[in-house]
Amino acid sequence: MLNVAFTLLLLAAVLGGFLALGFIRVGDTAPAVIRALRPYARGLGLVHGGIAAAGLLALIAALRDPAIHAAIGVAGFGLVAAWLFGIALAFGLVILATARRRRGRASLLVAVHATLAISGIVVLMARVLGG
Repeated sequence: MLNVAFTLLLLAAVLGGFLALGFIRVGDTAPAVIRALRPYARGLGLVHGGIAAAGLLALIAALRDPAIHAAIGVAGFGLVAAWLFGIALAFGLVILATARRRRGRASLLVAVHATLAISGIVVLMARVLGG
């Protein structure tokens, strides 16, 4: 179950990276694939959030298994990753609410959201690879 959670969260991170590229690079300087995806950004953002939420739920379910805590040295990494993803999810919801209310962009919120999510991926990767 931990591998399923990791795969879902990694997929959400990749999709989030594409969304971030479209957010950061404006105009004609964006790569062609990003310009092609720009009209679908809102829908892709919802898919990104859904996949990430499913990954977080799978991670929480995996953490309920007592066997997962048997790893030496990285036993608590799953819990730390879950907290990081939970806080990143909260920031993602704030980004969604901000985008719906205002036309402006929430650059700082996106940066914090991405930092938390990437940190969660790194910590979870250490847990998955550590045993």
